[in-house]
Amino acid sequence: MKACLAAGVRRCVITSSCAAIMDVADADKPADRNFNESHWSNPDRSQGMANYAKSKVLAEKAAWDFQAALPEDQKFEVVVINPSFVMGPPLRKEFFTSGDFMAKVMEGKMETVSGDHLGAVDVRDVAFAHLQAIKVPEAANRRFILSHFSPSFQEYAKPVIDKYVPLGWPCSTNFAAANPDEYIHLFDNTASREVLGVPYIEWSKTVVDMADKMVELGTVSKTPAAVAV
Repeated sequence: MKACLAAGVRRCVITSSCAAIMDVADADKPADRNFNESHWSNPDRSQGMANYAKSKVLAEKAAWDFQAALPEDQKFEVVVINPSFVMGPPLRKEFFTSGDFMAKVMEGKMETVSGDHLGAVDVRDVAFAHLQAIKVPEAANRRFILSHFSPSFQEYAKPVIDKYVPLGWPCSTNFAAANPDEYIHLFDNTASREVLGVPYIEWSKTVVDMADKMVELGTVSKTPAAVAV
């Protein structure tokens, strides 16, 4: 933020996370479980917060606080993109969390596929949103949730299983029972659709394109090496 100020930047687009939105205190949870950009994760809530989520909310708040403290003649615009769990085709071979999930499913290294839910979005939609956040005047000084919907991890895996098991891949197909007490976070993506014009790629395309690209890059194998325990 200091560098933006020094360089005369007119608008700064920041990648935050739904982790800066969803971890509210119990008393502040929306009755319909539908979170929007007005919600903020609370590092001081009684149940605590994971370090990752805490880092996201503190960093984003620091950016907004920095902007608010600037004299009016020095203020530059800020736009924040808050993605949920990012899936879709990678460009590089290095480890990344969602790729690790996909690799374990495809290589049969996941003992059971969880029935828990987690908001998800295609990386291509996230990239498009960042570009639109630069270009669209109405995006200035706003947060934008980037989340397609909140599938279960089994819904993450199923389109890939359906394609790759018939091809002889040893995919993990043991699905865990659903947790009836799970609190499923839902995310209102209205602003991203109406202001940024995010189209939201069809979900089965997201995960199958991701699997296909990981095969192309050689980051997953039909006959993975045994892992010593």
